[in-house]
This record gives sequence, C-alpha cells and structure tokens, in this order.
Amino acid sequence: MAQRLPGPPPLELVGIADREHPRVVRALRFREEVRVWEADGGLVLLTAGGS
Repeated sequence: MAQRLPGPPPLELVGIADREHPRVVRALRFREEVRVWEADGGLVLLTAGGS
C-alpha cells in the first residue's frame, strides 16, 4: 500500500451525494459502496465490493 503524502491534498475535494452522474450510475451497477468527491475539473470515485 502506498504511503500518504505530507500536508493537505493539492486539490480541494468536496463530498457529493449526486447519484445521477453517469459515472456514479455505472459504478453503482458493479459496486456496493460508492463514495464521490468533486474536484476542480472532475469527479473522484472510490468504490468497494462488487464482482
């Protein structure tokens, strides 16, 4: 596992609950847990579970 870098992240990540974004909808088809953050210029998705 990679070690975390020191200091705050270089981008501000804002947690969102939007389940209608196409990438979130697709991730939910294959994964049980989907967490989403919005950053300048895009989304960050972390998932767990699924097949």
